[in-house]
Amino acid sequence: MLIVQSARTGTACDLHSRRGGCSNSTRKRKERIDTLPLKVIEAFFEVMVVIKSAGSEQDLRALRWLHYHKLRGKRSGQHAINLDQQWRLVVEHKEDKDGSFLSIIEIVDYH
Repeated sequence: MLIVQSARTGTACDLHSRRGGCSNSTRKRKERIDTLPLKVIEAFFEVMVVIKSAGSEQDLRALRWLHYHKLRGKRSGQHAINLDQQWRLVVEHKEDKDGSFLSIIEIVDYH
């Protein structure tokens, strides 16, 4: 199972909560989340459910509608999942003694 972790706080996200998701969020980050379009926030939570049920990166690649892909250049080593045509979720795949997990870097407007 892939676990999701916030890169900024280092804490695991509660994928069942629609009220912020990760603990230890700062007010500044919460305000940033509140500025995202509602459809992007809803897409984020839909993708989190899929990630939680995925057993590996290969499972994410198999779901072509996610558009899970490697990034290049300055973002080498990171991957992206399209939330819609304008926004994407940027993650890094990491491993530790407990197994593998995805670390959320950011939600970015790439247009």
